[in-house]
Amino acid sequence: MRMMLVFTLALAACDRSAPAANAEAAAPTPVYRQQSSPSSALAMPTIRFLEIVGDMKLDTAERARLAEMQAHDQAKDTAAVAKDDAQINALLAPYDKANSIRRAELRHRLRAEMHYGRDKLTDPLPAELLDRHDPVLVEDKARHELVTLADIRALDASNRFIARIAGTSVPDMTEKPGEQAELQRRYAADASLRTALTYAGPRHAMMVAAIEGLPPAKRANIDRIIREQVRTPEDAANAARGAEHAVILAQQRKAQQARNASALADFKRWIHQRNEVTLGTARLDGMMRVLDTENTYFPR
Repeated sequence: MRMMLVFTLALAACDRSAPAANAEAAAPTPVYRQQSSPSSALAMPTIRFLEIVGDMKLDTAERARLAEMQAHDQAKDTAAVAKDDAQINALLAPYDKANSIRRAELRHRLRAEMHYGRDKLTDPLPAELLDRHDPVLVEDKARHELVTLADIRALDASNRFIARIAGTSVPDMTEKPGEQAELQRRYAADASLRTALTYAGPRHAMMVAAIEGLPPAKRANIDRIIREQVRTPEDAANAARGAEHAVILAQQRKAQQARNASALADFKRWIHQRNEVTLGTARLDGMMRVLDTENTYFPR
């Protein structure tokens, strides 16, 4: 199978783009597709990897095809397959330990890396399964990004989350998966839509974590505002995008405040060190002047 080069590159890319803050450690898993529990034992790490990346559930026949592929590889080199499995498990360890936001970010990055690295796969089956369950709707080669069905489901899940709070009817998907040409056109023309679509999973996870993590009084106030303002399915979709954007801005402000505080602390330390040097130099100069005076007026 030899997918490890792609996996390694993918997870390296994820680590480089990891969120600076991890405040939502107890945040819930994104509601657009509940992943299998990290503790559930699967016969093949490859199956679990693909289900995470594609935000999907493989059926019995598909699992059997993957098992057949692995058996074919094992017949050639058992030790290499065992090593690959161990490496996949190790590379997925950060996902198991991550909160919902980090998991969504990892899935997003891994999906893009699998798509753009598919030429490195010696067996086409993993890419074929991803194409079937999580088809690519928009391919952004310039940014090395893409929008898949999982992103549309995440966008829809944010709409449904707000609609449930508001008590209104559930909106249709904002972007229809079947309207691929129109989706591509709007993606290229609208920067805000491009961001909402491309990062739909992480944005949804951040919004749910932020709202559900509020103290009861604040949560009740937010719910009241949503119920007052959201009356139609279209309102729910608009409110979901607004809530996602507000949470992102709050996270960015928090990160900037942390960076500012760190920079200020560094500056204060530098000033303190400079003052210490200056005071030390002044004390030394004073001692030398005293000695010069003694040598001038009280020669030995």
